[in-house]
Amino acid sequence: KSGMQAGMTSPARPWYALGTFDPDLREFKPVKEWLEAVERVQRDTFQGSNIYNMLHSLYGDIGLFGTSGNMLVADEETELRGMGFLMGEYYLATDHRGIVNTLYRRADMTVEQMISRFGLGKVSQSVKNLWDCGDKLVERPIWHAVQPRIKAERDESDRVRSMPWKSVYWEEGAKDVDILSMAGFQESPLLCPRWDTMGNDVYGVSPGMDVLPDLKELQTQRRAYGQAVDQGVKPAMIAPTSMRNEPKSHLPGSVTYLDDPTGRGYRRAVEIDLDAAILRDDMNTTRQHIREGFYADLWAQFLNDNRVQPRTATEIAERKEEKLIELGPVVERLQTELLKPIIDRSFLILERAGLLPPPPPELQGKELKVEYISMLAQAQKAVGTGSIERLIGFGLGIAQAKPDVLDKINTDQAIDEMADLLGTPPSIIVADTDVEKTREARAQAQQQAAQMEMAGQAAAAAKDGGAAASDLVSATQGGGASDLLDRLGLGG
Repeated sequence: KSGMQAGMTSPARPWYALGTFDPDLREFKPVKEWLEAVERVQRDTFQGSNIYNMLHSLYGDIGLFGTSGNMLVADEETELRGMGFLMGEYYLATDHRGIVNTLYRRADMTVEQMISRFGLGKVSQSVKNLWDCGDKLVERPIWHAVQPRIKAERDESDRVRSMPWKSVYWEEGAKDVDILSMAGFQESPLLCPRWDTMGNDVYGVSPGMDVLPDLKELQTQRRAYGQAVDQGVKPAMIAPTSMRNEPKSHLPGSVTYLDDPTGRGYRRAVEIDLDAAILRDDMNTTRQHIREGFYADLWAQFLNDNRVQPRTATEIAERKEEKLIELGPVVERLQTELLKPIIDRSFLILERAGLLPPPPPELQGKELKVEYISMLAQAQKAVGTGSIERLIGFGLGIAQAKPDVLDKINTDQAIDEMADLLGTPPSIIVADTDVEKTREARAQAQQQAAQMEMAGQAAAAAKDGGAAASDLVSATQGGGASDLLDRLGLGG
């Protein structure tokens, strides 16, 4: 789970970026500044809340059990608060699209927690009696349901009952009270990602389920290994009946005396010829299967590779690509069922709290785009950079013999595609409109320089021509035409 946390939602670096589906609008300065400000507010809020603690436990749940039940709610102190539930205490249901939209859970709460959460007037008489007696730490079973509210249930005159999602608490077995709390949500607060699903199953499957046979086998091997060690250190023994009440010792250097007419003495009951190294090798093989099942070799790909032969860059790229392709569907599912709901839900909560700056007019009615830039997301995208690099290299090779082949490659688009695949910050890449202006300005400057050079050459030519004409006139008037012809090389 630490690898998933660092690879997908690292608290130490940005793991997503907001944008627009219109690339020109994304490069518009007021829009860019607003998007960066929103990202900064969201990330600061995440850091000040328990979101990352919830995510760390969540990754462990989906790795072991395939499913994790959680909620993201507003909090008076930290603005956002994540609620993680234990496997086995909740039930899930999905809608017709296979998206989790219903959660029922049973949670034990102490009397003090119930009074603090719901108030003394809401709880049952039995809870009040425990409170009056000072039994504040006694736990009572509480049920909590979150599900969409159908249109027939909505009451527009009631703010809570008009919300699309309802949240209901009630006390189990209480006959004298109806419900403890009725609340609502404007959007789904549920965060219930699955590692993978099969068919219409609500609950997911996981790597933990895949390696469960290996885990059981390892436990059996470890037990057998311990028994083998015990047999070597403290074996079962056979002794004559005359030693029944006599002292015996297994300590090194000790002496055990016996009267044994058989002559066979005090000996092992079973002679075991077992090489413990074989068991250790067998256990190490099983451990390796478990590590591979949990993708441990992806997070530390070459940490345990002790080969003498050096690894080439091609081998590294291919092995990494294979592992990322295996993990690709899981990453995409988590982006859909976990990361995007977190970003969307937190955005709306912070907007209703007035913590986000007002958007520029150009974004009115526009849908925002979420771009994932975590280490794992970038690695997934970087798999596609190889084709671009190979194409550019191939084109440069042909250009050595035929330079005009580069006209076939749109280098500007290649830069944009590569930057997108590598997760390069948009502020580094110059917008197409700005690039066009720069090129036009450069072309105009080059044209002006060429015109100035031509004008200088024309002026020099005109000056030389004027001097020659003046000499011709002077020579003609002064009778020195023959001298002039001689200077021009035309004399005879």
